Amino acid sequence: MINKILLLLLALSILQGCAAVAVGSYAYNNSEKREARQKFIQDYNKTNLEREKAGLKPIDLCEGKRSFDPEWAEEDKACQ
Repeated sequence: MINKILLLLLALSILQGCAAVAVGSYAYNNSEKREARQKFIQDYNKTNLEREKAGLKPIDLCEGKRSFDPEWAEEDKACQ
């Protein structure tokens, strides 16, 4: 009985560490994704401004999102 309790405590302590790493990596991944998307929007706006100055048709935001990150385009209701 004591062995089972010790084994359970050991397993719980190991799983807590794994959970902390998993949550940390998820948060890091989300922040990277958010920064990349912000950079895309900045570049997208800059490119479209240059295209308009040159008399060209601006690039559609949904098309740009699809080429950059299809998941992001699916999340945007305007792009569906």
